[in-house]
Amino acid sequence: MTPFVGRQRELELVLDGYERSKEGRGQAISIISEAGVGKSRLLYEFRKAVTNEDVTFLEGSCLSYSRNVAYYPIVDLLKANFDIQDSDTEQEIREKVTKGLQSIKVDEASALPYLLELLSVKESGIDKIPLSPEARKERTIEAIKKIVLKGSEIRPLIMATEDLHWMDRSSEDVMKELLESIAGARVFLIFTYRPEFVHTWGSRSYHSQVTLNRLSNRETLTMATHILGVPYIERGLEDLILQKTEGIPFFIEEFIKSLKDFDVGCSELIGHGWVQLSGHQLHGSEYLHYRTSFELLLQCFSFVVRQTFLNSGRCTFDQVLGLFVEPGDESASKLRREDSAQHQNLRLRTLWLSSDANLPQLSQR
Repeated sequence: MTPFVGRQRELELVLDGYERSKEGRGQAISIISEAGVGKSRLLYEFRKAVTNEDVTFLEGSCLSYSRNVAYYPIVDLLKANFDIQDSDTEQEIREKVTKGLQSIKVDEASALPYLLELLSVKESGIDKIPLSPEARKERTIEAIKKIVLKGSEIRPLIMATEDLHWMDRSSEDVMKELLESIAGARVFLIFTYRPEFVHTWGSRSYHSQVTLNRLSNRETLTMATHILGVPYIERGLEDLILQKTEGIPFFIEEFIKSLKDFDVGCSELIGHGWVQLSGHQLHGSEYLHYRTSFELLLQCFSFVVRQTFLNSGRCTFDQVLGLFVEPGDESASKLRREDSAQHQNLRLRTLWLSSDANLPQLSQR
């Protein structure tokens, strides 16, 4: 798990909303940001913070293909509430829902058929109730409201629904009705969505919004150093990370992961027991202060590129490779072979380091 950076204030706002809802002042909060900026991570950190609380925590999510699937996230929430598994038979679903309604003292006749219909139970009993489509929808929403409000009387209830920008219209109608009914209940509704989503339920004094912005340069580099497990990052690599990730946590994580995935050749270099840096040799015992071989290579590459250019006015990949591999060392043959993954990845990392604004672009040969 990557470090949680730059979101402590937002987490406190979500926790404050939860504390108010526990006191019987129903709350709702919308977490808004563009893709990859950290909506799901903030929700994860909140869930972790309330793990030891006596609370019911239900989660549902919308998917890109669920826009035309009625009640898609609502079904997720119902399954979580009644502990329904994908492997459950229709009879098991019926028994779980019936038992759940009894535990919160909800009249079965007013709720069971509509909930079973949502859960795709064939013999739901809803066909025996003569209702227009509009009336059936109203009864369905009322059934959902009952289990939410009655359930919150037993213990505080948190309902988190993610990615509302993909939500179907029926689910949005349910959320609107729930939002209008929770003012005096121990219910905390959490919504996450992208800025382009415009909800239809208007403003409420108990509904707040938290907008997540991209990370600052300082926060980006803090996150990067944590992921890399190093105390600092060389300036050239800092600039490259800032340029490529643009403060988006998901991009930062994936970009650093791609760097670490290219970390082949480290074990070969460390195994040789030395690395020659511009005429200086470091023996195996001198590597011990480095936390990872990845950190060692970053610092070594940076030093080599700078020193080689300062000494000769140009720096080729072969020059860098020659400084890292002892002439005649057969154990380093993989690094010298141009068709080997080790050689290609070493070349790629060298080219990455050459992106430092203070250095010329490395020539390929």
